[in-house]
Amino acid sequence: MSEAAFLALGETLTKLLTTGDFALYRTVFRLPLTTAPRNGTPYTLHTEAELEADFALYRTAIIASGITDIVRRVRKLVYPDDHHMVVDCEMNILRRAERVVQPFMARFHLVQDAQDCRIHRIESALGHIRWTLGEGSLDDI
Repeated sequence: MSEAAFLALGETLTKLLTTGDFALYRTVFRLPLTTAPRNGTPYTLHTEAELEADFALYRTAIIASGITDIVRRVRKLVYPDDHHMVVDCEMNILRRAERVVQPFMARFHLVQDAQDCRIHRIESALGHIRWTLGEGSLDDI
């Protein structure tokens, strides 16, 4: 997967989060999916039902905050082997053209399977993870 392909995947992810299309959202991830907040306890989603519940929480946070876009700027790509890619990117969460919080870094771990490349681990700011779970506000990022 190239940087351009990751950015396209990120655009798709944002569109699915802002429109609420879980069926397509599911295709972006490979289960089990681990989310690891920096300076926090990671959690792993093992089932589609768990992924859907996590998606619903993220959608609620996006709607409540009026988020219209999430822009990812790739800062570093690493290919540990032929089937994996690690992407460090700057995250920008926007309400229309307004930045809602200061940019922060996130890391996406992707795996290439027979069909396509899917996210199987996300590392992000503790505040961002807490916000997506409905446990804090965007001001906490």
